[in-house]
Amino acid sequence: MRTWFQTRARDVFPRTFLAVAAAIGMLALPQPAKASDGGTKTLVQCLGAQVETEAYASCIGLIANRCLAGASDNENALNRLSGMAECYKREQAAWQTLISRAVAAWKQDNATPLVLAIEDAVASGRRFAQAKCGVFEDMQQFGATGMVLSAECHAEETARMAIFVGYRLD
Repeated sequence: MRTWFQTRARDVFPRTFLAVAAAIGMLALPQPAKASDGGTKTLVQCLGAQVETEAYASCIGLIANRCLAGASDNENALNRLSGMAECYKREQAAWQTLISRAVAAWKQDNATPLVLAIEDAVASGRRFAQAKCGVFEDMQQFGATGMVLSAECHAEETARMAIFVGYRLD
């Protein structure tokens, strides 16, 4: 015969374990990445090579893809997912640096109402990305994989905005 504690532990443990695992997973989320000079330089070189064909989208994922091979080698699933999310956050940070540089260049070279429209577009793009990519943060639906999907989505949306502000408007 089972004791009250054994019965209760059997009923509660799986739910408690999942809640604790989810909380630990959220604590393990990497802090926002900083753009490395090498990553930003890599993107600028790639984008520069695409000027004639305007195939700028081929540069999206360049930094993350190089990083993902090492991140996916980790045997611990949560650490592997956290490392993968970090790869996408590094890519996002590099694209964000390019957005900041492009907006600064527009301000310096062209002090017209267009600059306000560009700043508004960038802010709207951030809000859109947060709404779109935030969908993946639903732990019940996506679990810990959601942090990777969200980071990838943010990196891609930031890249699209950088390409728009830095290359399409010229």
